[in-house]
Amino acid sequence: MSADEVAAKLSDVASLTFPCSWVQAEVYRSKRGQPVMSVHDCWSGVQLARDQRWIAVDVLGNEAKTTSAASNAWKPIMQYDGAWVVPGKVFVMADPITVVRDPNPITCAQFAPGAESVPAAAPDVDLVSQDREVMKKFLTTGELDPKWPKPVDFITYLKSCDVTAVIRTNGSHEPGLKSLGGSYKPTELEAHGIQHADCYLDDVQGAVPTAGILKHFLDSAAKMGFSEEERARRRAGPSPCTARAASAAASSSRALPPTVIYLWDVPGRSLLGWVRIARPGAVVTREQELFLCSLSGKEAVLEKLAPGASAPCGCSLQ
Repeated sequence: MSADEVAAKLSDVASLTFPCSWVQAEVYRSKRGQPVMSVHDCWSGVQLARDQRWIAVDVLGNEAKTTSAASNAWKPIMQYDGAWVVPGKVFVMADPITVVRDPNPITCAQFAPGAESVPAAAPDVDLVSQDREVMKKFLTTGELDPKWPKPVDFITYLKSCDVTAVIRTNGSHEPGLKSLGGSYKPTELEAHGIQHADCYLDDVQGAVPTAGILKHFLDSAAKMGFSEEERARRRAGPSPCTARAASAAASSSRALPPTVIYLWDVPGRSLLGWVRIARPGAVVTREQELFLCSLSGKEAVLEKLAPGASAPCGCSLQ
């Protein structure tokens, strides 16, 4: 069944919309602040994920498998403030420093490997329903439930997922990071064989990437082996890449969804629905939503680049 077929049967629900995280109350009540993403878009996002095999087809028809898949997806969100938008390929996360400084006992407490970075045995537990109980017990007793898996450090987690590259889109001067002493040092990742690049995007004017920033991001990804040519060579897709950004209020990677649109040639509106399901904080402004909705596929992304620009690092658009 397609998203359109579901919408035809549930037309009264399909048109309902969701506001963005950063919208101000007075703006939300005005015409210029009206939500963009609808329930129909979320269904389209699930259909996209199914058709791209980002989620297994049988998961959608089995409640137990749906719960299990949701639990597995929730774990990295709770522990690393990140999510696999494209499982095994693209991971969107907050700045690790904001996570390791979080007093929440469930979150990762280390950036790099160390003596305390040994995980507990993976439990057979529904993480989605357990997280609040774990926090409640910690606040009451000061002890973490032993059933909850202790997260390894960020670098160990990324290495265990075969992540080969990280693209950072925020800066240490931002208030949220400055108060924590700044972001991490790229050399810490590179020392463990993970490539690193910076592609700063300021959180102003809706935090939508300019043509120059978008091309810089795509070029950086391509130079680190995350390109169309590399996807074709490996057939199974690019090596896992992660991109992250942070602000004082929310975390996202504004240049990464267009990169997914470009490399997988998928419609931006459907990706919007999927991204906000996979990691709600990945798109936080109406401007970002409208930007994604304007991208119908990889050629539309190329058109957003500077006039006459070539495909990133010479990648073919055939």
